[in-house]
Amino acid sequence: MDSSRFRFRLLLALLLAISVVASCGFYYIEGMSPLDAVYFTVVTITTVGYGDLTAATEFGRMLSVMEALFGQLYLVTVVAVLVSNMRPAAKSAETSGD
Repeated sequence: MDSSRFRFRLLLALLLAISVVASCGFYYIEGMSPLDAVYFTVVTITTVGYGDLTAATEFGRMLSVMEALFGQLYLVTVVAVLVSNMRPAAKSAETSGD
């Protein structure tokens, strides 16, 4: 398997795992419905923050903060992986053109 594909799949798996854990946390700790928990997770991880749902407990707020930080780090990591995958393709195109 190509290492870039492996990294990308690993990042997707990590995003899914964090989303499931956070959704379960909001469901059990905050008492949200399953749909509200998933919705709140997506809104928080993407740092959109509509404000229609909020965490009521201290643990829920801490989970929201950690999830928002993860969302920012995840975006930076995905961009870095995509850029690093583009670089070898550009170099090979330059060398084959000479």
